[in-house]
Amino acid sequence: MTTLEDHLPRFPKQDLFSRRVGKGHQGKVFVVSRKRNLVAKVYSSYYPNALELAQHEYHVADCLYRNGISVPRPEGVFEVSFPWRLRRHPAFVMEQICGGICMNKLCGLDNREEYNFARKLQEEEAEKAERLGFIAEDVVDRNCIYFPREKKVLLYDFLMWRAPDTPPDWKTPSLPLHLLWL
Repeated sequence: MTTLEDHLPRFPKQDLFSRRVGKGHQGKVFVVSRKRNLVAKVYSSYYPNALELAQHEYHVADCLYRNGISVPRPEGVFEVSFPWRLRRHPAFVMEQICGGICMNKLCGLDNREEYNFARKLQEEEAEKAERLGFIAEDVVDRNCIYFPREKKVLLYDFLMWRAPDTPPDWKTPSLPLHLLWL
């Protein structure tokens, strides 16, 4: 039996050892190419539709990127594999974000003025996206990186977003509460 993953292109020249650089409710983020500065979001095995989730998140990110919204450059949906796992995974591959401060960590620092400035930038990016027809359901501090030197923000994690052409029956993924804490 062939699966949709069998039709995915393999990620070219994936690093032999991919270290984890992020973890969220929906999956984990691994560096897949240090040379090209790329990461892959691999969705939790609790999601039977991981390929569909990767394709949705890539589509939203690509539309945002092409419309000038500050997001990491999306590369595509690829099959990735890891030496410690037997199976291959569909993954959303994008530019790695380096050098910024996650907004939820900035909130905990003493510089309230800097946080308020960054929060204003975050809201402006979300509003630009909404004016283009996106529905931004998950614009929160943990999904935004602030770059103090450049005075800019990057939004990320688009699984809960809807692009203007997202089908109305698209269901954002949810897990049973007992699985959220694994």
